[in-house]
Amino acid sequence: MSFTMMSNAQLAAFEAMTGLNTRMQTMPIGKLVPLLSRLSAGLVRSVVSLIAALGWGHLIGFRFVAGWGQAVLFCVFSLAVGTILAIGADGLGSLTKSPESLSQALTLPTLIFGMLSCGFVPESGFPAWVRPFVRNQPISQFSFALRDMAEHGVTWQVLWVPLVWLGGLAVVFTPMAIWASVRRS
Repeated sequence: MSFTMMSNAQLAAFEAMTGLNTRMQTMPIGKLVPLLSRLSAGLVRSVVSLIAALGWGHLIGFRFVAGWGQAVLFCVFSLAVGTILAIGADGLGSLTKSPESLSQALTLPTLIFGMLSCGFVPESGFPAWVRPFVRNQPISQFSFALRDMAEHGVTWQVLWVPLVWLGGLAVVFTPMAIWASVRRS
């Protein structure tokens, strides 16, 4: 989903840099059409990525143990995370207007949050001083919920924290992306 996020950011920055956003604002279309079209393209990329990941995972032995309901929840939650990240990245891209600097600016947080998460390494594999950050940051919380959905079924005790992170990110990213998309350059 981080690649979808970066792709949306690149597209938004390119459209802002080339003046396409300004041109769209002079046309008789809704103000949010460019943003919504980039987000729908990002959602298609996310669906294709998710299908590919699940397909390749199935080939190497990944199975949903908890049943179809949890598998559907896994897919919906994954796409929700990807969409929220794409909304934030789109807003940054529209504001930055520089695809080159934006790719560098998004790579560092993606690497830091990805590598300092429990998605790849259990919390016990990190030094004691960084464990609170690793355990409580959003990527770790998303991975806890997704892992439970795939293994034995997620409980509300595990799911509420990633949902709060997702809601908080949506509350911050959505107004920023809308404002960046509809403002005059």
